[in-house]
Amino acid sequence: MFPIADGPSRLIRTVPNGLLYQVGVGEYQSWLIHVWGMNGYDYGFAYGTLLSEQIRQFFPKAYAYLEQEVMDHLDHLKLPKWLKQLIADEGLAFALDMQNSLAQSYVDPEIYRELSGIADATKIDYDLLLRLHTFGELTRGNTLIKAFPPTE
Repeated sequence: MFPIADGPSRLIRTVPNGLLYQVGVGEYQSWLIHVWGMNGYDYGFAYGTLLSEQIRQFFPKAYAYLEQEVMDHLDHLKLPKWLKQLIADEGLAFALDMQNSLAQSYVDPEIYRELSGIADATKIDYDLLLRLHTFGELTRGNTLIKAFPPTE
């Protein structure tokens, strides 16, 4: 059970349209981020500015990890055979880009603007952010990867 934090939050950083606080106690600390603006780009730029260092460190590592896991365990993923073959032949980035192209007309454009704001604020590659955003869509949320083959 997490302890109840009844102390004040600690202001870490501010930008013209955002605030970053640290909340919690002991090992159970987290960030509380409040951003505002006129559009997704404003939100993304504020978010990216407030957490720039963390995003630059985490997102490339997260993508590299997911890509390696998918490639290493492709045979065990619950994906259609044609999709597994596409990933094997063209790579995960290609499959994610294809998935985004198919889904783009159904996605609120503000999502793309928000990702663009994050990319501009952090100097992270926009395509990397978009691929991470699309990952759950490609796998339909099935992100559990069997680390070990069946023992049957």
